[in-house]
Amino acid sequence: MNEPEGLISLQEAARRLGINCGTLRKAVKRGDLRAFRVIGMIRIDPLDLRRYLRTHPAARGDNPSNGGDQTSQP
Repeated sequence: MNEPEGLISLQEAARRLGINCGTLRKAVKRGDLRAFRVIGMIRIDPLDLRRYLRTHPAARGDNPSNGGDQTSQP
C-alpha cells in the first residue's frame, strides 16, 4: 500500500536506519524526529528522516544493506 503524500511507516524508517522501532519511537517522543499520525499510524517524511540522521549520526544501526543485522520489530 502506498503511504499518503510520500510518508513512510515507522517500521520502514527503522529498517532504513537499521535500528529497532522502539528506538525510533523514543526519538519521536523526545521531539528529535518529526512524525505524523495518519489513521492512528505513525508516519515519517523521508526528508525528516534524513535530517534526523544528519543531526544524530549515531542513530544509524547495523543496516541490512551494508551486511548488518536487521533489528526492527513489527
